[in-house]
Amino acid sequence: MISAVIFDCDGVLVDSEVLALEVELAILAEQGLSFEREDYVTRFMGLSYEAFHDVIDAEAQKRLGRSISDNCRTSP
Repeated sequence: MISAVIFDCDGVLVDSEVLALEVELAILAEQGLSFEREDYVTRFMGLSYEAFHDVIDAEAQKRLGRSISDNCRTSP
């Protein structure tokens, strides 16, 4: 007997990755870190949550001379 069925429609009904990417790029640009879409995808997509934030924070330190982690970090 089946007691539950899980439907994973992400990517079928709505391509949420495209929407999330647009939001991420906009939020980072508001903090002073602008990226070309292709560069961002190549450098940051596929990283774990913690690794992504560590790399972005290092990039902010390099380019802006300050951390942005407190301004952008949210729970996964």
